[in-house]
Parts: sequence; C-alpha cells; structure tokens
Amino acid sequence: MALLAKLGSLCFALWLIFAAIFMVVRPQKCLLFLRTMGSTAAIHFGEHSLRALAGLSLIGLAPQTSAPLAYKVFGAFLLVTSIMIVLAPRRWHHRYAQYWALKISPKALSLMAILPLALGIYLTWVVLAL
Repeated sequence: MALLAKLGSLCFALWLIFAAIFMVVRPQKCLLFLRTMGSTAAIHFGEHSLRALAGLSLIGLAPQTSAPLAYKVFGAFLLVTSIMIVLAPRRWHHRYAQYWALKISPKALSLMAILPLALGIYLTWVVLAL
C-alpha cells in the first residue's frame, strides 16, 4: 500500500509540473481546457476520480513523511471536495469552470503556474527522498 501511495503521489507531482509548464507555454489552450471541465459526464467524473486518487495517495503517503498531518489534511481536502463536486449537478461544475475561464487572463494564468510548479517539485522531492 505504501508503494501505491508513493507512486500515486509521484504521478500527481509530475502532473502538477506538466500542468504548470503548459500554463506558461500555452495559457490560451489551458483556458480552453478549463472551459470544458464538467461539460460531459466523462470529463466530470474522470477529473474528479483522478483528483480523489491524488488525495488518497497523499493520505497514504502521510505516515512516511516528516509532516503527516499536513499531507493528511491536504489529501482529505482533495478527496472530500472531489466527492462534493461529483455529487453536485454537473452543470454547476461546468458553469463554474466557464466563469473562471473567462475571468482569468492568459498572463495571469501564466503567473499562477508558480504554485503547481513549486508544489509538484516539492512533492517529487519528498517522494524520491522516502
């Protein structure tokens, strides 16, 4: 189980790094992707299934880290919010995604990339150090 948690956490970290790079290199395309979130059942449930798996991976990784409570809280946040969004009407999720896709400028999105990049690099370092 610990190996699965490490693998899931590493996949999540690499996804964050990829997303951050994509946000900088192709911000317009990222905003188009954001507009599609929740647009179909497959996208809606697929997105939140992967997000919930990331949360479960972080919860599973927590005991092996130097800050287990932080990993449990962040993992639980991802898991619980994914469940809540999946249980809400899909059209709400889609409208919310469209709202933000129109509000966020490509330049702002590129600047925001520092957060997933930093988190992805940190999480990669933690997993590889265990």
